[in-house]
Formats: sequence, structure tokens, C-alpha cells
Amino acid sequence: MLRGDQRRAGPGGSDRPGRVRAGYGPGLLARAAWLVCAQHLPVRRAGAVLGALVSAQVSTGWVGSVRGRAARLLEAMFLPRVRVRVLVAAAPVAHADETTASAEGALRYLHVACTDYLTVMHVGDRSAATIDAGEVWPAFTGVLVRDGYAHLTGALHAWCGAHLLRDLRSVHEGDLAGQVRADAMATTLLEAHHAARAAREAGQTALAPEVRGQVQNHYLGALARGETDNHGKRSPLSADARALIRRFRRYEDMILRFATDLTVPFSNNLAERDVRPVKVQQRVSGGCWRTLTGLADFAIVQSYLSTATKRGSIPSTRSPDCSPPARGYPRSPTRLTTPHRPADRGAPPHLRRRPLQPAQTQEERLSPELNSYLVSTGDPSGAIPHFQAAIDRIGTELPRDRLGFLLNLAMAHIQAGDPDAAISIAREAITSTAVPSSIMAGRISEVHRAITAAGHPGAPDLAEHARRVAGTAGL
Repeated sequence: MLRGDQRRAGPGGSDRPGRVRAGYGPGLLARAAWLVCAQHLPVRRAGAVLGALVSAQVSTGWVGSVRGRAARLLEAMFLPRVRVRVLVAAAPVAHADETTASAEGALRYLHVACTDYLTVMHVGDRSAATIDAGEVWPAFTGVLVRDGYAHLTGALHAWCGAHLLRDLRSVHEGDLAGQVRADAMATTLLEAHHAARAAREAGQTALAPEVRGQVQNHYLGALARGETDNHGKRSPLSADARALIRRFRRYEDMILRFATDLTVPFSNNLAERDVRPVKVQQRVSGGCWRTLTGLADFAIVQSYLSTATKRGSIPSTRSPDCSPPARGYPRSPTRLTTPHRPADRGAPPHLRRRPLQPAQTQEERLSPELNSYLVSTGDPSGAIPHFQAAIDRIGTELPRDRLGFLLNLAMAHIQAGDPDAAISIAREAITSTAVPSSIMAGRISEVHRAITAAGHPGAPDLAEHARRVAGTAGL
């Protein structure tokens, strides 16, 4: 809060305390937004916390207006400038989910589309037109991880394994002896999940053919056993079991997508986590939102907060100079710079404070997605200088990030029609970055496949160089 002098001359020139005018500055506004939006505090309690921490006597109405003000700023700056919807639509794998929320006395739906680094939400009903109004899925061409909702169409789908396990458990627990196949199918899915995770950690790009064959055999065997166990039975549990069997037989490709494509995760937990704050806020708000606008503002602000958290750019919760001022004396201006820290001479290396790094701009934090978008939308030449600038900025301090940018630069050169430059860059990445061989194999294999697909004769030499220098295998 911006303060003037807290003492002024009273009537007759006496030096007595008097009233001063105060205005709420950006620091106080940011703290209020953090308490209300990020920590889900009720409006009245957030005002009390501000009063206790910074001695700011704010009105409940002012605190209540914070979320709307933040949403208007993000509508103008975050959504169009970062192009979150476009970037999610260009991602190779994305997640979708929805949850209910009560607003204006009616049931509404909040829809989320997200990746590992981006989140975008919007509000509406549950129709296909409303889902498409989010401006993500009509242009999406990758793999969509979702639950069983049928209105999400238009791309390759992967069914959430966690939802399937819950459905199998409900059938099996209804009749432990008669529904053995449900337990067998759950075991098959979990074994396939563990095999896929082990393959990713080993740097492999696909499951071994014998492992995939074993998973499919167990899958089909569990279905056959389930059809036999429930044949001719008329109970409600048997009807549910038969419906589940039909689902597993009809959507086998979707259900086993995580095992046939190792870039696809087993579950939709990423989207589940992104929609969870909706329920937290609803409980805090007395079970509902008073207006539909308030729910829409929540979706906008939460889209930003989730994206910023994934990118590691949420500010520290420790506010500078939060102690109340001494009675009768003005507070010195809030210090925004880092306070002096004593020297670490003599301290063990693991206890020494790391030097402060300059804060990244929003463009720097989102540069991987922006450059990947340029490559995926047919402008690889435009992405090349951005990748090169990122490589120069990173240097050799972050070998994994440097490897990723070098190989992305190689992919951009391949798509720009210059595979010779791509091979040179890939060889430099193999030679100059010290990362585990499993990580190197997983990253270099994509470039190797692209060079092979381009028909360049240098692909075998690149694979041999990777095996000789980095110890990779399986290219």
C-alpha cells in the first residue's frame, strides 16, 4: 500500500497525529489476488489476513473485486499474447476433463484442456458445441487423453486407465468369486502400465513386440473369461459387467493406447488435478457461485495460475516487509529488492545459498512451446533463430535443456529441407551434452527417424556415432 507521512501538523501547528490519504498500490493488490485466487481464501478472511500482515484496512468489497480485475487483465494479456489455446491444439498429447459447478442457481460445467505446461478452461454446458467453443479441440490433431465422455471427437483418443480401474473394481467387489475376469483385466492394465513406464525410463520408444503380444493375449483372455462368467445371468451386476465387456472390446485401441504409444500417459490425472481447484473454491464459496460471471472469471484466473505453476513461475509466498509498522512511526517503503545476505565463507557447499538468477520473461518461459508451434504449423525456418538464441542463452549450465533445444533445432532444419545441417547439429548434441544414455536415446531417436524418413544416407552414421559416443542402443 502506498503511504504518505503518518504524522502531520494538526490545528495550530501542533505536531499531532492526523489522518492521511492512502491508496492501494500494486503490491497490496497482488497479495490480495494471491490470497483470494491462488489460496482460495474467503473474501472476508483474505481482508483480515491483509490487515494482520501489512496493517492494511481494506473493505470486503475491494477484496471481492480482485478476481474480476485479474480476469480482465488476463483476458487482454495472457490468453491472446501467449496463445494458450493455439499451443494446446498444436501439442502432440493433450488432456481433457470437465466438472460440475453451481452458479446462479443452476448446474454448470467447467471444461479444461491442458498439457504438461499449459492449461486453459472455459465455462458452459455439456454439449459438443460448448466444448468446441473453447477453440482447442476442433484444431487438435494429436492424441487426446480423456474419460468416457463421448462428445469429445475428432482426434486419436486414449481412455483414462484410472477410470477403467475404478469401473473394474466396482464390478469385482460386487461378486469376488463370480467376477474374476474384472480382477484379471485390472491386473493386465497395471502390468502393461508398469511395462510402459519401465520402457520410457530405459529410453525406449516402443514396447518390445513380445511384451505387446503378451499384453494383448491377457487382455483378450480376460474378455473371453468375462463373457463366459456372465453368460445367461440376469442380475444388475451381470448387466453392468456385460456393458463393461462391450466397452473393452469396442474400444480396445483407445484403452491400450498408452502401451502402443509411449508418449501417451496411462491416466488423465493431469486434467483431474487441474479441475480440482473448482471444487475447493466452491466449498469455500458456500457451495455455489453467486453469478455465472464469477465462475467464468475463476476459469480465466485458474488457467493462468495452473500454467504458471507448471512453468515454475509462481512467485514466492513470502512477502517482503510484512511486519506491522511501529506505533506512531511511518513505515519505510516496502523493499522489493533482495535484502543483503551474509557471505557464505566457511559454510559447507550444500548449505551455501545459490546466487540469484535473473527473472525470466514470460516469452522466455514459453519459448519451447512457441517454437514447437512454429515448427508444427509449417514455419520451421521462423523457429530456427529462436532455437539458436535459446541455445546461446542456456550455454552449458543446463545440459538437458541444451540437448532438447539442439535436437529441436535439428528437427526444424529437417523440416526446412536441410538434413545436412540437422545431422551436424545432432552430432554436436551427442558430443557436447553430458546426459544419461537413456535420455539421450529417447531424444535422438526422433531426429534419427526424421532423417531416415527424409531419405538421407547419413542416418546410419548418426546412429553409430550415438552408440559410440553416448552408449545409446536401439536406434
